[in-house]
Amino acid sequence: MKNVVFLPDYTKGNPYQNLLADALKNEGWSIEIRDYPKGTLPLQSIINRNTHLDIIHIHWITPIVAKMMWSKFKPIFLVKLFLLWLDVSLARLRGKTVVWTIHNKFSHQQFERKRETIIRKMLFRTVNKVITHGDKATAVIANAYGISDTMKATSILHGNYEGCYPKPSAEKDALKRELGIPANATVILCFGFLRPYKGIEDIVKAVNSVGNKNVVLYIAGAVHDQNYANTLSKLANENPNILFKFEFLEDQALIDALHSSDVVACPFSSTLTSGSVILAMTEGKALILPKSAELLDSVTPNGILTYSSQNQLEAIVHDLDVEELTNMGAVNAKRAKEFSWQNVGQLTSKVYEN
Repeated sequence: MKNVVFLPDYTKGNPYQNLLADALKNEGWSIEIRDYPKGTLPLQSIINRNTHLDIIHIHWITPIVAKMMWSKFKPIFLVKLFLLWLDVSLARLRGKTVVWTIHNKFSHQQFERKRETIIRKMLFRTVNKVITHGDKATAVIANAYGISDTMKATSILHGNYEGCYPKPSAEKDALKRELGIPANATVILCFGFLRPYKGIEDIVKAVNSVGNKNVVLYIAGAVHDQNYANTLSKLANENPNILFKFEFLEDQALIDALHSSDVVACPFSSTLTSGSVILAMTEGKALILPKSAELLDSVTPNGILTYSSQNQLEAIVHDLDVEELTNMGAVNAKRAKEFSWQNVGQLTSKVYEN
């Protein structure tokens, strides 16, 4: 059995790594999920602790980027960049295969774009293999990082969440009643970690523009910046049709929120993949997405409502039709079944082996 380590450990609140690990175990791999060790050469520390390690699979590099951004002094940045290159290069010289799955074009923390681009371009060129979540994502990454040769990149779509969450605790009308939502209201859900880059303000403005129309927006998820929560609350302007739950949703609460809704809004301005989109599709929900989200290889045109301006978003909210949304949700559920973790595990295993 060959040994793999996933870096870093982002399993809290996100089942992705555990699902991938289980799929790879079925392909004969031993998986360990760890955070980056402290020190200037974290990959060397990992290898020294496990000399039988075969694959180092990097998932998110935000912790690495953050350490490289603390100083504005260019020579310090260049030294840290060299150390990262050295760490990956030494891992390869020691016979380890370094794989990087690029989940995000850039970190959500919005670091200095020029320097982060340099880091990502160097890492892309230095690792053995790259995994993206689709051919469109590969093209976006190549353009953003200035990469001309993408031969080392393999496209593997994000797996679905079928069977990963509990069943809803009640019927839809009862779930709506628990939230104080009228049974005949059309419910838009916006869920997940609530951050400014996700464009949540746009959907709040759109629902405000509808006036007295029977549309309810339910925004639920953890907020790490109370100022942002205050901004959203202020923007809602005490609209009774906009409900907030600023806290992390455990699995049951998350599924209940999904099943109380008619459509899920993911108004992010830029992304390569989205666990929220995949989960909504798995649970048979229609999607409201910005036009730019069409680059997501997972979505299908018949399951989404897209917009490229605030006026278009407001028009979508105004014209929502529950029967149409139900049909779109069925399309998405069928599409999501194509993203089996068995297939993801097999494709990832081939990346490791080839």
